[in-house]
Amino acid sequence: MSSSDAACWQVELVDEQLRVTLPADRPLLESLRAEGVKLRHACRNGACEICAVQLLSGTVQQRYPAGSFSGGDEQEPPLILLCTAYPRSDLRLRLMPYARGR
Repeated sequence: MSSSDAACWQVELVDEQLRVTLPADRPLLESLRAEGVKLRHACRNGACEICAVQLLSGTVQQRYPAGSFSGGDEQEPPLILLCTAYPRSDLRLRLMPYARGR
């Protein structure tokens, strides 16, 4: 297990007024759902993009599309996919309207 796998990070969903502590070794979708956050999801591998969120601040490592993504540009924040993204720092996220569960 790497040092980042043992870490936990604060994740804030800004429009939901929610802040939770999530582990670095689980995809954000899985961890947020375990915390009771209702999120839409389908493929769980990044193809459908229904779980997209804006990364307002922080860094994630994403399986697909593969790469490390950082937020900070509030005018044009990058989109990440909750099902393939792992937190690598504290995060501020904004759910896209179609990602909200019912």
